[in-house]
Amino acid sequence: MRRISKKRDIYFIDKFHLTPDEVTGLGTFVELVIMTDDEDALPSLQDQVQQAAQRLDLLRYPEETRSYRRLLFVSN
Repeated sequence: MRRISKKRDIYFIDKFHLTPDEVTGLGTFVELVIMTDDEDALPSLQDQVQQAAQRLDLLRYPEETRSYRRLLFVSN
């Protein structure tokens, strides 16, 4: 199996986890999440994540849902 080389940092900002990854051969990616076990809270938390992403100016970048492995090793 091929290996993916990345440098990951994790920052905790209030209830948010901000995780920038520098992936060799791909570039920089940022994940912004709130952890919860409360499914009823998901709609409100999704809105909060979107608002935080807007404040951090992340919405100007395209959202990527594919894994690093798929981006690196599978032709689309």
